[in-house]
Amino acid sequence: GTTILTMMIPWFDFDLIIHRKYDEIEIEFPAFFEFRDVVEDWNKNGLYVIDHLDLFKRFPDAKSFKENFSAYFEKNYHAIAQQNGLEDPRIGFKKTQW
Repeated sequence: GTTILTMMIPWFDFDLIIHRKYDEIEIEFPAFFEFRDVVEDWNKNGLYVIDHLDLFKRFPDAKSFKENFSAYFEKNYHAIAQQNGLEDPRIGFKKTQW
């Protein structure tokens, strides 16, 4: 559910699209730096993950991810959403709630 606290703290998710032979599976989950370990394991085993936004280059360690990830996306999400065809619920929220 949504609370006043979750409305005040920016929260972002990772979207993972798995391309299979005949279809796709889309998975959305909270953005945590530890997912980098999963991506690296998959890449080593021939399951390649394309990081379209270069997140793990932009935030190369857990400290930079924790300190800068949310602020970066809070500032740039609208442009990123337009460039990548992502939903942008923050526009509606800001216009209707404030």
